[in-house]
Amino acid sequence: MHWHYEIIQFDNYVGLHEFYYDDKGELKMVAQEPDWVGDNRLDLVVGLELALEDAKEKKINQFDDLPKAIKKSHQNRNRPEDHASGFESRDNIQEVD
Repeated sequence: MHWHYEIIQFDNYVGLHEFYYDDKGELKMVAQEPDWVGDNRLDLVVGLELALEDAKEKKINQFDDLPKAIKKSHQNRNRPEDHASGFESRDNIQEVD
C-alpha cells in the first residue's frame, strides 16, 4: 500500500493529486483537490521545481514574526498530518469504488 503523486488532465489545466494504491496495485483513493496545478505538464513541473528550489534555499519564516493580518488568516489551521507515516487523514480524499 502506498501513496504517490499523479497528474490528472482536466479541460483547461492539469492537477497533481495524491493517489493511493493497495498491495495488488489497485487504485483505492484519490485526493479530490490537487496539491499543485498548472496549465500543462511542463508548467506544473517548472512550478514544482521553483518551489523546491525556494524550499531548499529561502529562510524559514517564523509564524510569530508574520504580520498580524497574515497570522489571523492562518490561526485556525490545524497542523498537517505527518506524511512520513504513509497515511493521510484529509477531508478531500475520495475512495474509489
